[in-house]
Amino acid sequence: MLTFRSILDGVQETWLSCIGSPHSRSRQLAALRRLDAHLLKDIGLTPEQVREAKALEDLPRPVAPIGLGQPSLNR
Repeated sequence: MLTFRSILDGVQETWLSCIGSPHSRSRQLAALRRLDAHLLKDIGLTPEQVREAKALEDLPRPVAPIGLGQPSLNR
């Protein structure tokens, strides 16, 4: 379904690709495809998932446990 938000997302992605922004989804996917298998494993992806993905939305999002109540090293 074509919505106003999807049109804006498409325009934004086209603009980011045209200016060569590292925030472009196509550039991010290309960078993922250049990673070694052991680095992909560290972020919870397999080389097959990355190779078959047509967009970043096709990839599963790794779920990181949130440690509430644990001290932060940044404080």
